[in-house]
Amino acid sequence: MVKACVRASLDLQPPPITGAESLHVPKAVFACYRAAETGRTQKVG
Repeated sequence: MVKACVRASLDLQPPPITGAESLHVPKAVFACYRAAETGRTQKVG
């Protein structure tokens, strides 16, 4: 994955994931924090 990202940054290949896909990770992490704070499940959107 790292190699693919470096190659994409050098315009040698397309990115392995889209910007929209990469935003899903922090949304999921923050939902986990909210769930831990509230004791309730969270939707990741």
